[in-house]
Amino acid sequence: MAKLLSAEKALNIVLNNVKVLKKEEVRLTEALYRVLAEDVYAPESLPSFINSAMDGYAVKSQDLRYARQEKPVILKLIEDLPAGYLPKKKVKTDETIKIMTGAVLPSGTDAVVKVEDTEISLQNKKKLVKIFHPVEKGENIRQIGEDVKKGELVLSKGKTIRAQEIALLAALGKDKVKIFSRPKVAVLTTGDELVGVKEKLKPGKIRDSNSYMLEAEIINSGAIPLSFGIIEDRKKTLKNVFSQAVEKANLILSSAGVSVGEYDLVKDCLLEMGLKLKFHTLAIRPGKPLLFGLLRNKPVFGLPGNPVSSMVTFELFVRPAILKMRGENGYSLPKSEAIIGEKVVKKKGLCYYLRGKLEQVNNKWYVKTTGPQGSGIISSLVKADCLIVLPEEKTVVNKGEKVKI
Repeated sequence: MAKLLSAEKALNIVLNNVKVLKKEEVRLTEALYRVLAEDVYAPESLPSFINSAMDGYAVKSQDLRYARQEKPVILKLIEDLPAGYLPKKKVKTDETIKIMTGAVLPSGTDAVVKVEDTEISLQNKKKLVKIFHPVEKGENIRQIGEDVKKGELVLSKGKTIRAQEIALLAALGKDKVKIFSRPKVAVLTTGDELVGVKEKLKPGKIRDSNSYMLEAEIINSGAIPLSFGIIEDRKKTLKNVFSQAVEKANLILSSAGVSVGEYDLVKDCLLEMGLKLKFHTLAIRPGKPLLFGLLRNKPVFGLPGNPVSSMVTFELFVRPAILKMRGENGYSLPKSEAIIGEKVVKKKGLCYYLRGKLEQVNNKWYVKTTGPQGSGIISSLVKADCLIVLPEEKTVVNKGEKVKI
């Protein structure tokens, strides 16, 4: 019996057979959660002029070197300067200008005193400012290029654009940005036993939960789901729908019909349509009968029909494929270690992915399974926040051992 393909080798095959999608230019607000398709260099410095970091008074720091609470320095107020305007006067010795946050630092000054360290007084109808503390040169001032220097690489290709990246791009005067296209993913759920969510169940029938779960996973991966509904187990129907899907989508995702039963027709249909099969069945549980290949140069996944198998194989293989297609730099799930809280017996030769629940105790991470691990138990997914990874060569994992998660 030939050795089954490992999850690691299968993922490499997947990633070697999917391509990053084309670039497009969109308005800045349309770029949210998309992936940057270009390096962005600052066309100007931020800030582009020296300005005040707070509301207060622009001063010559030298004038305040002897300022004390009991003996304040008194300066003549010569101007009020809001943000967005240029100062009309140059500050001389023993003078000051009231300044707002973000306003241009007036000529002749080198620091700003916080408004709470001052007090206004009148003398001969002229405003004077009492200052009770000295300031250092450059204090409470934003220097040119303090945030970003002109010519600096500020965002790299492959960066996912969040609200803060949009803020930076806008501050640099970019109203459009080049991003990678979002993959369109066709979702087909197969099986004569399936009925719609709102339909009344008859004996032998089950509701279609996979299409909803997979569409949610696709959205969460940054792609666009295209639903093709429930497909009956008929070759002609399957081929017709697969043909439509490959025309409209960048990636095709079917659920069920990939095992070895008499009515598992997906593999045969795809092969008859010209699928270049890359693998079918892996050394994993759940999700062993996973199919992957290329149809008209577009990636096709045939996921197992059991909900747990379908979701786990999506996380392990489909999500990384989507992330690569949309231009991401990293594709893998985050990995760590934890101490397992129970004994687990497993079959040798298969890598197990058990649904787990993490808990931190005294700065150590512990993990337990979420109960029965059958591939049809959806509640085991609901209770989980990680996958416990038990390698192929293991047959027993004892309580207290470290495991990968």
